[in-house]
Amino acid sequence: MCRGEWGKKPGTLMILVLLVLLSSGLRHPIEKINESLLEEETLTHFKETIRICEDQRYEVALPWLAGHPALYDKYDAAESRLRTATKRFINENYFEAYNNVFKQWEAEGIIEAVPINQLAKEVHTYLTDPSLRHQAIPQRFRSYAIGVIADVKQAFLQIRLRTEDRDVLRFLWWENTGCSEIRIYRHCRVVFGVSSSPFLLNVTISYHLEREKFQTESLRKTIGHLKEGFYVDNLVTSVNDATELEQLKSQSIEIMKEGAFEFRCWASNDSKEDQDKQMVLGLSWDVVSDELSCKLPANTDCTQEKPVTKRALLSVINSVYDPIGFTAPALLLPKLLMQEAWR
Repeated sequence: MCRGEWGKKPGTLMILVLLVLLSSGLRHPIEKINESLLEEETLTHFKETIRICEDQRYEVALPWLAGHPALYDKYDAAESRLRTATKRFINENYFEAYNNVFKQWEAEGIIEAVPINQLAKEVHTYLTDPSLRHQAIPQRFRSYAIGVIADVKQAFLQIRLRTEDRDVLRFLWWENTGCSEIRIYRHCRVVFGVSSSPFLLNVTISYHLEREKFQTESLRKTIGHLKEGFYVDNLVTSVNDATELEQLKSQSIEIMKEGAFEFRCWASNDSKEDQDKQMVLGLSWDVVSDELSCKLPANTDCTQEKPVTKRALLSVINSVYDPIGFTAPALLLPKLLMQEAWR
């Protein structure tokens, strides 16, 4: 489908309906109300606790859940895993690389050793994050002549965690390369892999873009692209021409720098440089032909002379990495077959 034609072809509306239904699912109204209230509570907590530090970096709090049971002490299990992992790292010649990363992170303030007087401290349970799926991003990416992508360098690590929330993110590592003494560390920044981290990154960027200093006529269009085009740490949008592209790049870099975020890996189908295929939210983008595609894993061939089991069918369905539901219409048939197989 050509750029600018999304939503204009016959049948596109039905595809969009199927995409939304398959991606979001049908839920009971009470469940939706409860989730909405939880998301509102989480956003309120975020706005009440976020602050801007002296180095322009944002500091946020984890979204705690009241009335929770305390977490168990996992030190013994953590120590056992550390020793097992260390043996593997040494055997595979990875130990020095891991150790250097942790030392660099400690020097940069990304992690810190837990002070002796804080080694015994109660931990908590935090809220899971609201959904971050933006079904409109593919439409915006295909709306205008020039597709544009970029990402924020180490986006999660640019957001500081308040001190009182860091103890839930402890881990063990060695005091020295001799592996003779274990030290307890904790993360000082938002950690990739924690369930609430994508939410914290998303709302922090949104908060940053809403700052009064950016609400000017000269920045209006660029701010609009940033607000609508972010998916976690990726910017996915499109512009009309090369002039608008250069304005978007230059203004975006300066805007995000104000929050200690660094844009990198810019790519577009207007670039004069030779570029390999780019990944756009799980899809492969050929910037020369300006085509999006989804590559299936090699193990999805169902033509082999062996029984097609429910497990094999489920494996085929789940093997397609598509976080934004772009391929949902194409996966409709195998999902219907899966439903039929269980009847």
